[in-house]
Amino acid sequence: MARLGVRQKAVAELLQIAQPGVSARLRGQVAFDVEELALIAQAFNISLGELLGNSLVNEKSPRPAMRDEGFDELPRLDSNQQPFD
Repeated sequence: MARLGVRQKAVAELLQIAQPGVSARLRGQVAFDVEELALIAQAFNISLGELLGNSLVNEKSPRPAMRDEGFDELPRLDSNQQPFD
């Protein structure tokens, strides 16, 4: 944003949220959703890869906290089976 001279107020108007909402997102207190990221990338005339950084976009495995959470143990559902509580 600084490189392009874009202020938080302009991003807030783009996302149709209040400026403190943009500030909270930039500080990592609130996550951007995919639609917001797409709007920002489009407004900045860059790709999502450029916005997020190639290292994040090209990451092939889940974040470390998820790697050992037993995903191999989850049951496989067929197309008609409903998840159980």
